[in-house]
Amino acid sequence: LRPTILDLYVGLLYLRVLALALAGMAGLFYISTFIDLSDKLIKGTATTGMLLQYFWWATPQFTYYIIALAVLVAAVVTIGALTKSSELIVMRACGISLYRTAMPLLGAAAIAAAVLYGIEERILGPANRRADELIHLIRGQSPRTFDLSRRWVTGVDGALYHYRYYNAAQRQLDGLTVLHFAEHDAARVAARTYAATATASAAESRDWVGRKGWRRTFDQTSNVQAFNRFEQETLTLERPDTFVNEVPPPSQMNYGQLKAYLDDLRASGYDVRGDEVELYRKVAFPFVTLVMTLIGVPFAVTTGRRGALYGVGIGIVLALVYWTMISVFAAFGAGGVLPPLLAAWAPNIIFGACALYLLLTVRT
Repeated sequence: LRPTILDLYVGLLYLRVLALALAGMAGLFYISTFIDLSDKLIKGTATTGMLLQYFWWATPQFTYYIIALAVLVAAVVTIGALTKSSELIVMRACGISLYRTAMPLLGAAAIAAAVLYGIEERILGPANRRADELIHLIRGQSPRTFDLSRRWVTGVDGALYHYRYYNAAQRQLDGLTVLHFAEHDAARVAARTYAATATASAAESRDWVGRKGWRRTFDQTSNVQAFNRFEQETLTLERPDTFVNEVPPPSQMNYGQLKAYLDDLRASGYDVRGDEVELYRKVAFPFVTLVMTLIGVPFAVTTGRRGALYGVGIGIVLALVYWTMISVFAAFGAGGVLPPLLAAWAPNIIFGACALYLLLTVRT
């Protein structure tokens, strides 16, 4: 389907409104953020350079959110403007349906969906981590460090610890391996201990209860000297806070990183339903641009003669409803009321169904 002069006309009108919407929302973000952090600048806990860096690294996350709203507002205002000027009526009289008129808008929405997915996979994680570090410094706090891959820890006695996952709330290590080195030969492993799980008896204690494990000792020639299995045994390890490894939130991981992390947790027997909703939402959310465009077009036809500001108001209300549904269904998914996949896609499904109904009932 080749673009026509009409497609170019509608597309250019749409892009102008989209650019204005993006610029206006970005301006609100920068102004509100500067007002919020200006006292830190006055008190000297932050510098102008730090604020500019924070704006730079926080922009991808804000852009990720406002693109969906800007696409909705642009679709409503564009179709509303064509309706108010009676151009849409002329198009219908010439045999051009509303569906055909809206094709440039749907094409732009599809591109916006691809942009959202690209931002999510390539930019958002590193940018959010850097923005989070900067905001903690600006607020006078120590920077938070996140590490998804740290699984090796060196003890004060020279022992080397490797674990699959550490649950700080339960003070439990999963898949623990401890390598003990010879006293006078740090290059030789003297013993190796494995425990499927190890639970600390207290927050400040070095006593852990290891379960379903074994211990293998080696002689000076690295041959196995003894091998003993145990169902439960007290192990002397490092204090629990040694193994604390703050994992980045889902917003700081892309789809592949979050999936690998959840696979590890699931294999250890942990409930990951809440984070599973976040995982599936990384794929579901970019489609919001298409859904919002589909629902915005029929809304604009019925309300277009009331002006552009009315269309902007409709867009904001629809966006607020959508975000509320995201939070509600995320809670349903985390609580087990709905499967995580359905909970992530439910807002798109409901809005898509409403859009389909409106498109089938509006005069085209």
